[in-house]
Amino acid sequence: NPEDLSSQTIWEAMDGITGEQIRMAQEMLTSQTLKIFPTELTRLHLDYTNYFTYIDSFNDRCVICKRGHNKQKRDDLRQFSLALVTSAGLQIPLVWELYDGNKNDKTEFADFTASAAKAMQAHGIDNPKSVILTFDGGSNSEANFAALPFSFICAHTLTSFPDLYEIDLDMYQEITLRNGHTRCAYEIPELTFSGVSGKGVITFSQALYDGQMAELEKDMKAFRDACAEIESSVGHAQGRYAQMIRRARMEHEAEVSRIEKYNTDIQRERDEKVASGIRIRGKQKQPKPVPVWDEASAAKDLILSSVLKGRKQLQSFVDVSVVVPDDRSRIPQIQWTVDNEKKAEYVRKYFGKKLICTDRVDLSALDILSTYAEQECIENLFRVSKNTDHFSVRPQFHWTDQKIRVHVMICLMGIAVVEVLRRKMAEAGLKYSKEALIEKLATIRDGWVIRDMKQAERVLEDMDEEQKN
Repeated sequence: NPEDLSSQTIWEAMDGITGEQIRMAQEMLTSQTLKIFPTELTRLHLDYTNYFTYIDSFNDRCVICKRGHNKQKRDDLRQFSLALVTSAGLQIPLVWELYDGNKNDKTEFADFTASAAKAMQAHGIDNPKSVILTFDGGSNSEANFAALPFSFICAHTLTSFPDLYEIDLDMYQEITLRNGHTRCAYEIPELTFSGVSGKGVITFSQALYDGQMAELEKDMKAFRDACAEIESSVGHAQGRYAQMIRRARMEHEAEVSRIEKYNTDIQRERDEKVASGIRIRGKQKQPKPVPVWDEASAAKDLILSSVLKGRKQLQSFVDVSVVVPDDRSRIPQIQWTVDNEKKAEYVRKYFGKKLICTDRVDLSALDILSTYAEQECIENLFRVSKNTDHFSVRPQFHWTDQKIRVHVMICLMGIAVVEVLRRKMAEAGLKYSKEALIEKLATIRDGWVIRDMKQAERVLEDMDEEQKN
């Protein structure tokens, strides 16, 4: 009955699908796919993403969609989040879970990894510690590492180990990864991080270096523009410099008044005790020194906080000074210089470096970096899940948690099915991405040819060689 295929009928049928059925369907699809493509699930990859929605702020039927940090910069909209585990060998959603849009990744980590370990038992993983789970550093904490059922490889903030920055790049060795890419790396056989005794590898990435250099030049331009804006306002009564100094002087005067009142109160208390014949014993409150206004110092602090706001790295090699002449009729001078030698030293020391850590001390630097590089498989899955032409988790037009979960299930199942098709094609020597495969299959069409108004025959359109293959 064509009416059974209406959007309304399908939408209503979604109400009958429970969370347990979704979990079972996910488990069955993964098991069936593993039968078609047997894969060792010894290296898994975890990451998170979120999907913004247009659900009304006052819609209380949807609990899971809340405002939070959105990875596509739509913090103004309600969103739901997705935690997902996949593998580089079989790039399908193995285990996934939706959670509240305002819940951060670090908070979700412990709950999701525990449920993922349980879910993987259905696929023969009885000992989660035999599996290496790779993830980025956003989930790192001592508590999360202590509760993690898997072995792991993760990125870790290098600023926690400032001594490691001192290792010169000349001491790094070039390693060719399993994907054919090369990395310059320095292995640290013993490293304790966030309560874990393991090992680490510092890597140098030219791409990361280039990105940080671009950000530095952007900061330098913003710094120069900010300095120029302040310099151009010097001497103008309503200019930015004058407003900054006026505000600072008012704050200084308020601080002086507060301290003078404090000192006066202390003296009055003492005088009252002496007049009453009360013996003063023990440690007494002492008057505070009254600060003296120093416009040059205040101006320098203000300018530094203004032009270097959010750009603290510049303080390592940029010197800013303010000269306030004794003659008030003369205009203050703002001067700044860049120490290029210090800048080059700073860049060489800090840029392009990343720390990868693991609790598996038996792994080589090659194994650690090659496994971590496979993390791109989950990034590709998320990219595909946001393709609004084919696997459209977003946009979605449901407004209850239950229907959103069913919608996501359908989209992720679609990705899994297309991955099976893509692998089948690859075995036949036809290389396509998931999106390109769907586009190409959509060009193969059939129709009904009616002969003599009596007989109908279903036929394929003529195909080119690529379509035939």
